[in-house]
Amino acid sequence: MKRTILTMTLLMGVLIGNAQECNYYKNEVDEFTGDTRIIMETEPFISHTDSALLKYYKRKKEQYLEIGVYTAKLNETYALYFNAKFQTKKAYEYYGVVSKGSKIIMKLADGSMIELIIGKSDFGDSDYDRGTTTYSSYCVLEESDISSLKLSDIEKVRIYWSKGYESYDCDNPSVISNQLKCLDK
Repeated sequence: MKRTILTMTLLMGVLIGNAQECNYYKNEVDEFTGDTRIIMETEPFISHTDSALLKYYKRKKEQYLEIGVYTAKLNETYALYFNAKFQTKKAYEYYGVVSKGSKIIMKLADGSMIELIIGKSDFGDSDYDRGTTTYSSYCVLEESDISSLKLSDIEKVRIYWSKGYESYDCDNPSVISNQLKCLDK
């Protein structure tokens, strides 16, 4: 009896440990076109404050830059969407534009690199009342990117802005992997 209870407890622990929570924003089939549309909820991905700004942001709840990501699937096309929010209304002055065709490079935990191409330009949306600027764009994911991202966590991300590039450590290294797996459930 003890052995049976122990075996069931271990099995439940493994099953619960492997369970993955999927937070869908939308999961639907269009009644007119038959298109399948699955969109995940936005989740935190990167939070970063440059060392020169640490003194100022030490007491604030937010970091200078916070990037949220979500994945989506329309029929068989996969995409990665990101929203980068800067705690300044002058982000355009410092970073410029996220340009269509520019790159995001992800360094994976297994040592490999993935290069994604930005699919939409964004000049940033400044909220002068709140003192923030938000950039939003997306990258269409190729099959090889999807396979690599499902298998390995992301350690670091480099974003190419029109005025240069910045590299950021990843706070939530498995978020994209988890979301991509949810899209295929």
